[in-house]
Amino acid sequence: MRQLEAEGEFGRFLWMTAVMSSGALVVVSLMYVTIPLIDVFAEVYNTQQEKAAWAGSIYALGYAAGCLLVGVIGERYRKSRILVIGLLILSLCTLLVGVSLSLFWLIFSRFIQGVVAALFPITALAYTADVIPPRFRPTALAFISCSFFLAGIFGQLYAQWMENWLGWRMVFYLLSFLYIIFALITCLLPQSRKVRMHGHKTDLFRRFGALFRVPGLPIAFVLSSTVLLCFVAMYSGLEFYIPEQFGAHPEGLMRLRIVGIPGILLSLAAGMLMRWWGAKALFIAGLGVSCIGLLIQMLTAAYLPIAVGSVITVAGLSLANPSILVLVGMLSGRAQAAAFAVNAAAVFVGASAGPLMAAYIASYAQLCAVLIAVLFLAMLAAAFGIREERSKSAGALQALRVRGR
Repeated sequence: MRQLEAEGEFGRFLWMTAVMSSGALVVVSLMYVTIPLIDVFAEVYNTQQEKAAWAGSIYALGYAAGCLLVGVIGERYRKSRILVIGLLILSLCTLLVGVSLSLFWLIFSRFIQGVVAALFPITALAYTADVIPPRFRPTALAFISCSFFLAGIFGQLYAQWMENWLGWRMVFYLLSFLYIIFALITCLLPQSRKVRMHGHKTDLFRRFGALFRVPGLPIAFVLSSTVLLCFVAMYSGLEFYIPEQFGAHPEGLMRLRIVGIPGILLSLAAGMLMRWWGAKALFIAGLGVSCIGLLIQMLTAAYLPIAVGSVITVAGLSLANPSILVLVGMLSGRAQAAAFAVNAAAVFVGASAGPLMAAYIASYAQLCAVLIAVLFLAMLAAAFGIREERSKSAGALQALRVRGR
């Protein structure tokens, strides 16, 4: 009997992890699908690249607003219900992006799309922690978290390939269809527990405000935003730089994106490394590795060193990302739900600046120099602005996994 129960739990773990991980991949990729399409938008809507870049930046701002919305409704409704309804609404919003006839409506639709898209990733983590058996939970959360970063590569590859094959509008039409499929599949998953609210509605907003009075936590929010800022800005800069420097060959851009995947998979080893070094030390080390990768790219104009440098940069960011999440969890104590909603909002505010930085800075070498300066300041802020004991870090890592954040 116990063996049958164990097999049933393992099967549920595999099925739910596959659905949540693949769902996170296709939803979070919306942030990145416009990176290869900026030139296309500029041509289709007869505008400048700087204006077309807002299609990516405005989405990130909408996502940031959506993260705060999740913090409000996530404690009031079943998580499984939020996932299904959110995916259906996201399907409609994505369809609207595809049929946009002007740059204004494209940008407006992308903002609404970002607000709705934020419902899935954060709720998926909480839902996983709520439903998957505790002994399988850390592995499930690791795979889902890895999907978030892999989406940065997948979204760019998918958009570039689809635009070359069927045109840019089909990028969004196909995603709209996939979200309906995932909504139907999610209906078949176990329901999460019913939420019981305690206290007045305004209590949640008071908790949001109290987070900014916790020593070190506001600094952690700012530091968290630098990770995705660097990731998005680097790939947006490569989108402008590679065709200009080496000719407009999509294969070269596609190879640059593919080689970044092994670096992203390092995030799966971050938990083990944090037990040895602590979250703060690993975060600083990860940013240091990224600075080395950016420096290599800044000092060369050859394709191969740029590719190597981009892999090193992504690898460092992949180590820094889960580390800063653990620091946020450690500093926020029992207010982790609100803290991670605010942190996610801060992350995507940083991401919104990435395409604009790449569009307005004169050259790719200058962009790399600016990003190195940003990461160096982040390293200093982490070193002197956040206090962490290694024992607390290990405990926070466990709490982070158990709570699904």
